[in-house]
Amino acid sequence: MAGIEEIKDQESLAAWLVTRPRADSIAIAQRAALRVLPLWGREMDQDGLNKAELKSLPLLRCVLISGVANKHQNPETRAAASSAYSDAPANALDHTNEVTHLTNRAVYAARTSARAAYAEDERSVTRAVRSATSMVFPTIDRTYTNWSEIRNDAFILWRNEDPFARPLWQDSSPDWFIKADAEMRAIWAKDPASHWAFWTRWWDGVLAGKPLNWDLQHDIAVKVGNDVWNAGPGPVAEAIAGIETPYLVDAFVAANPYAMDVFVEAISRKLVGQPVESPDLDAVIKAIRTALADFASRCKRDTNPNGFGTEVLRLSAPVIDDLRRDMRRYRDNPLRLFDALEDTCRELQATAQRAAIPQEGVLFRLIGTDGPACRHPPRGCVVPIDRHA
Repeated sequence: MAGIEEIKDQESLAAWLVTRPRADSIAIAQRAALRVLPLWGREMDQDGLNKAELKSLPLLRCVLISGVANKHQNPETRAAASSAYSDAPANALDHTNEVTHLTNRAVYAARTSARAAYAEDERSVTRAVRSATSMVFPTIDRTYTNWSEIRNDAFILWRNEDPFARPLWQDSSPDWFIKADAEMRAIWAKDPASHWAFWTRWWDGVLAGKPLNWDLQHDIAVKVGNDVWNAGPGPVAEAIAGIETPYLVDAFVAANPYAMDVFVEAISRKLVGQPVESPDLDAVIKAIRTALADFASRCKRDTNPNGFGTEVLRLSAPVIDDLRRDMRRYRDNPLRLFDALEDTCRELQATAQRAAIPQEGVLFRLIGTDGPACRHPPRGCVVPIDRHA
């Protein structure tokens, strides 16, 4: 198992990581920092905070970017990680006692996880991983450390699997973690819900091994600048919402391929789809009727002596009659209307195949890829998707 069972301290971890891709070091550092995140998160509204510290955001930024750097190792990600590291506090609390000592150690772990994401040389990477993994978990017997979890992460990496797709804790979360997490979330709840909605979903995904879209996280990491991060939760939430909305809409439209007005709820960031209104469907029906009339007219104008146009019109008549009936029946139901339209296209294509109708003929002008009868609903005669934030 490549020495994984021997990982029990920073020296043995460094010896193992030197044989592994750099991304493994970043993953180990970030996962270790995440397991102590609530220790500083629960202290973020304390009076002893340094004045330069703005709640949780600089440190959340660090651990977000270190995760992104594991998936997107490029110059802009490294630049974002360097900026996050420089902008984050080295300590959160000025005074020193046992609790604040643990808090400051957890802060240091979060900050240095970003350092691991942009360090250029092997020595700097090793030093950053050492800092991120040095935290001793505050359990009752004071002897339990994070090494069993780190060994588990190493084993997952050794098997070429994704540790981020696994729950943060291999078994159940420790009691001290659950308590600190609840206290951190209570602090978030003091602000308007929209301020921490993204971070709540991000954190829930981390805990469950179901991370948010990595491209989305990458865009947040590289597109939100220092001035916004330093402006506080409200501006950061607004910037993230602007980045996230297209991802939400694209995913929703892919899962709901019918004409919809799409609205993004401000707090939950969930999408709500509403069918297009009747006047918009009337425009769709009018366009289809116009296309059918043009089709019939072209068939009748066909001067071929074998009466080919007349025969095409005769063969397609039953299917077109069914479509006309469905347009009357479903004029207020866009989902059923577009289902009927797709059924019509399939039946006309089958008719053309059976009768050996040439693809360049008048029927395929009606049902071809660019024809009005077979356009995919979101690209056809319907209202455009409304991307409300």
